[in-house]
Amino acid sequence: MLTKTRKQGNSVMVTVPSEFSIPAGVVLQPKRVANGILYEFVEPADDFFDFSSEILQDLIAANYSGQELLDEFNRRKQKIHDRFAAMVTHREGKSFTREEFEKEIGL
Repeated sequence: MLTKTRKQGNSVMVTVPSEFSIPAGVVLQPKRVANGILYEFVEPADDFFDFSSEILQDLIAANYSGQELLDEFNRRKQKIHDRFAAMVTHREGKSFTREEFEKEIGL
């Protein structure tokens, strides 16, 4: 079965055939692979790994304010994201399933 890309605004869209029964609104993560693009399903984010309150508490205690507070908050949030991403792929390039990841960190 072949499908064709189409232009929509500034983006190029790919149609998913209805036989795949994928509902609208599903979140996908595109990844380049040797012979094309792989789209993986992404589970909706939950707040379990959102450390915003803890980061802000630390920054307030360290007397950050204004633009410096915002810049440092964003830097630390990105650092956490990067560390989790590294943890998920540390096993010789093989990704964890959600269940494997939860087991790895002791949930």
